[in-house]
Amino acid sequence: MMAEKGHELLKYIAERVMDRVQMPREQRRQEKIQLRSKKQPWQYQWFGMLPFSLSMWIKEKKRFISRKKNASK
Repeated sequence: MMAEKGHELLKYIAERVMDRVQMPREQRRQEKIQLRSKKQPWQYQWFGMLPFSLSMWIKEKKRFISRKKNASK
């Protein structure tokens, strides 16, 4: 049973490698560029939504303070 899974995995990896090797260089470069453009900033990869939520909270605080100052004038 385990030998079958190992054989299937090896077959899958070999197919992926051969597909990659046979792919034209320009197409590989385009895929690499597309992957880079989809990549998230390191803050989100390391800390999830925490930096985003903090930035939203800070922006809202600044808006609230500026509205309060404008209302008192």
